[in-house]
Amino acid sequence: FDLAPNQPDGQIHATAAFDGESVWVVYNQPDGSSNFDVYGLRLNCDGTQRTAPFQINTTDHNDIDPAVAIRGDRVYVAWQTDTQSGANNMQLPYRTFQVDGTPVMTTDQFLRTQRNGQPVPGNTWMPAVAALPTGFAIAGARAVDDASGFQVFVQRINDDGTLNGATLDASFLAPSSQTAPALAAKTDGVMHVAWDHGVAPDYEDQVRHTRIAAGADVANPLPPPVAAGRTQSAGASLSIGPSGDAFLAFTDASNGKIVLTDIADPMGNADAVEIGGPNVANLAPTVVATQSGGAVAWFQQLSGAFGEMRVQPFDYDGSQFTLGTVDIPTGAMSPMLYGVALTHITQNVYFVAWAEGDSPDFRIKGIFLELP
Repeated sequence: FDLAPNQPDGQIHATAAFDGESVWVVYNQPDGSSNFDVYGLRLNCDGTQRTAPFQINTTDHNDIDPAVAIRGDRVYVAWQTDTQSGANNMQLPYRTFQVDGTPVMTTDQFLRTQRNGQPVPGNTWMPAVAALPTGFAIAGARAVDDASGFQVFVQRINDDGTLNGATLDASFLAPSSQTAPALAAKTDGVMHVAWDHGVAPDYEDQVRHTRIAAGADVANPLPPPVAAGRTQSAGASLSIGPSGDAFLAFTDASNGKIVLTDIADPMGNADAVEIGGPNVANLAPTVVATQSGGAVAWFQQLSGAFGEMRVQPFDYDGSQFTLGTVDIPTGAMSPMLYGVALTHITQNVYFVAWAEGDSPDFRIKGIFLELP
């Protein structure tokens, strides 16, 4: 079904989270010019709107790629903006809400990171958000003067938008390019972060990951391990379940398969399984953890930048994965660039959202799935 049928075409970049009663969906829609705004809405579990679409960003730039996380009665949203100001034009705004949509922060605020006690003025983009026991955290990629490429960072933030402690490097390495971070947190505040990591001179990406203990200001382990030992990989997604399982999904660029692995112990020899059809590219995975397993949604490439969405459930006994039956919620071709949103509702029921249609008139669609 259409999530926002009364809103204009050009809807992209859906992300979603379940607040215990309703689904928050945050997405982009055109602002009437060539730019985008960030919008949010809440859905009942029959697909009707609980809260009609409303604009989240209060500053007016090109605001895209939102991320959302929920803890208790708080909702945390971050996105990237192009201020079109020339130097250092890419920045990360954020804003917090109550679960009913009431703003906690009345206006959005730009994240100003620091390094070695000094402000970092360079470009900052590619946000990921995780809820913490108090407040939340944003991971992103930032330009640092003494590095040849972007470097991934993590910043803890209070509910009111004030910074909580120093900005953390995930794994600073001057001759590397670190982009597309994923972030997840346990209920005790332990965070896991993963990203696409390329090293000079060829910058061939591989997914790396590490862990940040609650209250710690340094990641461990360092150097960060290569995910599942795959040396050509990209597109990390992270999720932590109620039992503490930390699942990482990404694409193995050497064979086009989705790799799913447990990284609760980053240096452990965890099981890993491959997902996706043979002899075809499987891209843009999103993993969601449940009590003893979860599900992965992704696109199987059909033509160019378009693919057909797939969702596959899995069980995990603490050492081994068991894959369930693949579900194809829609046979339509969707733009893979804008990703697929996946969130767990209850038992084996999930909500999925994606962009669909003819460019540029995309619309956000959604479906509730009961997976076998």
